[in-house]
Amino acid sequence: MKKKQVSAIILLVLIVLSALCMTGCAKKVTITVNDYGKVSQIEAKTNMTVGEALSAAGIAVSEKDAVVPAVSKMLEDTIYIEITRCCKVTIVCEGEEVEVEVVGGTVADAISYAGFPLDDSYKPDADRDALPQDGMVINLTKATPVTLKDNGQKTACNTYAATVEEFIVEQNIYLDDNDTVSPVPETKIQADMVITITRKN
Repeated sequence: MKKKQVSAIILLVLIVLSALCMTGCAKKVTITVNDYGKVSQIEAKTNMTVGEALSAAGIAVSEKDAVVPAVSKMLEDTIYIEITRCCKVTIVCEGEEVEVEVVGGTVADAISYAGFPLDDSYKPDADRDALPQDGMVINLTKATPVTLKDNGQKTACNTYAATVEEFIVEQNIYLDDNDTVSPVPETKIQADMVITITRKN
């Protein structure tokens, strides 16, 4: 009985000493954190998990955020942590609102997740390559389909121009002094309009 008690005490002492050793032997490390584009450095110890290190530095993450390495991973020799935030984004187009949740990606990805095409038929009021932000509202302007008839050659176009003159500029069309445009440049763009350019050489 006494031998068993001694063995149990020895085991307990070894466990305590091991824990103390781990605590005492943990070294301080400087970690770079990329929090959705915002880069900072934090101090931590190698016996902490990624989640503990972030929490100690006052950086909160939710279950929907993506953290690499995982929050449960021990720091050990980790020197870089990347956080990709889950964002709620609202896409607005012609009175229709679609809310999506995205983790990373771009504004273009958010538009795609909302079910809108990524071609030139819609123009967002935000940079397509920008990172989505939580609470972001992206307004889409629908293009107007027109037909360009340039010296007999027809081309279907999507335009965001308000007038024929703006359409000419938008499409980078060069006009010589003798060329004519119909309808006249001041004419407002309408759906399915045919814009004719006659070249006079």
